[in-house]
Amino acid sequence: MMLRQPEEVQREENLRLKELDHDKRRWNILGRVFFWTSLLVALVGNMEELAFFLDLYSICNIIVLRGNIETVNILATK
Repeated sequence: MMLRQPEEVQREENLRLKELDHDKRRWNILGRVFFWTSLLVALVGNMEELAFFLDLYSICNIIVLRGNIETVNILATK
């Protein structure tokens, strides 16, 4: 799969890429918060709480990966 050069990306696509980057960054930060919270819970909490925060961390990672896939789909050669 070939990716387009930056000059070939249309204005609307560029705006969408910026939105995706912003959303991915936000979800990535939230995922880090859930990860560190789960480490804290692993030390002082119970297994149910640990599973809950690890699930939230996993969901954040899935959302970031979907954003990566959408980014590649936008940049792919048409």
